[in-house]
Amino acid sequence: MSEEQSWFKHFLDNFGKLPQGEPREFIPPKMRMPVFFGMVVVSLVLLALLLWLVVIPAIRAQSTLPHAGSLAPLTSARL
Repeated sequence: MSEEQSWFKHFLDNFGKLPQGEPREFIPPKMRMPVFFGMVVVSLVLLALLLWLVVIPAIRAQSTLPHAGSLAPLTSARL
């Protein structure tokens, strides 16, 4: 518990101050294109799975509903 409090106290003490030195690069320059290409591929695969497993079955389920041919249309109901 004391580590969490000291981390939080450190955060509050340094909040709003500029960091010392240069920021560390998260993705090295050599790996930037492969990482972003991988992100694009993964996002396209996830989009395809969403369409295939959720959207297309929902559209098919709505199109197979029986039509309400025996019900009177709303315009013929007079009050």
